[in-house]
Amino acid sequence: MKLPITDIMIVQGEGASAPPGWEKLPTDLNEAAGGSWLYIGFRRDPALQSREHWVTDIRVLIDNEPTPDGWTKLPTDLNQYTNVHEHNVYLAYVRGGPESPIVDGRIVRDRKQLIPGYKLIDHDFNTGARGSTLLLSVVRQSQVMLTIERIACKFASTGFGSAAKSMIDDVLDAAAAAGGTAVNMSEMAKGPHAVAVGSAAAAGEAILKGQGVRSGIKEIVSNAGSSIDDDVYITVNGVPVWPLTHIGITKLGNGDAAEVDFTMPLTGDTVVTVMDSDTFGSGFADELGKATFTPDSKSNCYMFFNQDEGSVYFVDIRVDHLA
Repeated sequence: MKLPITDIMIVQGEGASAPPGWEKLPTDLNEAAGGSWLYIGFRRDPALQSREHWVTDIRVLIDNEPTPDGWTKLPTDLNQYTNVHEHNVYLAYVRGGPESPIVDGRIVRDRKQLIPGYKLIDHDFNTGARGSTLLLSVVRQSQVMLTIERIACKFASTGFGSAAKSMIDDVLDAAAAAGGTAVNMSEMAKGPHAVAVGSAAAAGEAILKGQGVRSGIKEIVSNAGSSIDDDVYITVNGVPVWPLTHIGITKLGNGDAAEVDFTMPLTGDTVVTVMDSDTFGSGFADELGKATFTPDSKSNCYMFFNQDEGSVYFVDIRVDHLA
C-alpha cells in the first residue's frame, strides 16, 4: 500500500528529475501554454508517517487569494513565463487535517474525467494562460486499496494464431493443475476474460521466464514473430485511468511491458478492463480482457485475454488492507 504523502514541491525544468525520495507527476503544468516546464512532485517520507505530517488536502490559489491558516503555499507561479499571463496560479496544501491522508494524484484534462475513488480539485492550472485544461485529482487512503502495478503483452491482438490459442490453453491448464479453478476455454463464452495465474507453477515454465509470475513479468518475451502494436489503455468501471497522457494510449507489442502504478480505493465491485483503441481498424475500441475485483480479491498476476482478438496480457494487481 502506498504511504501517505508528506511533502509537495514543484519540479522545474524540461526533462528534470525529481530529487531522491520524490515522485514526479509526468504532466507539464504549462502544457500548450509556453512558459517554464513545471511538474508536481510528491514525497512519502517513511520517517514521518503520522497524522501531523500527512498531507490531507490540496488546493489551487489564484493571484492574491489568501493562504488559509495552517496551509503551506508553494512560491512558484504555475503560469511562470507563459505566452499569455492573465493570472498567477499557486499550489497550497495542509498537513494534519481531519480528512484521510492523500496517497496519490493524477493530472486530468477534462472536468468530466472523474477517476473512480478520486477527488477532483476543480481549478485549472492554466487559468489565464490559454493552454491545455489541466486539473489535479487526488486519492485518499482507504481501508482497502487496489493498485494496478504493471502490464506486459505476450500476444498483441493482431498476432492472433495457433500460438495465442495455445498460450491461453496452457495457462488455464497449468493454473488448474496448480490448484486453481479449472477452466475449459472451449466452453467459455467468447469475449474478454481474466484469470489469476499467480505462480510459476500455475503459469508454466514454457510460458514465463524467471521464478514466479510476479517477479518474472518483466521477463516476458515473445517468439511469435512480428506484429502490429496494440494501442493500449486501461479503464476502471468504464473510465480511462492509464495512461493519462495527451494521447491517452501506450503502444504495446509482443514482449513489451509498461509500468502502470495506478492506485484507488476498493470499496465494491470494480471492473478493470484492458482496451485497444483500434485506431486503424474498425474505429471502435476492443476489450482485450476484463476482470471484476472486490475487497475480498487477492494480490496476483492476472492473465487478461480475448479469444476473438487473440490477445494475451499479464497484469500485476495488488490488493492491500490497511492494518
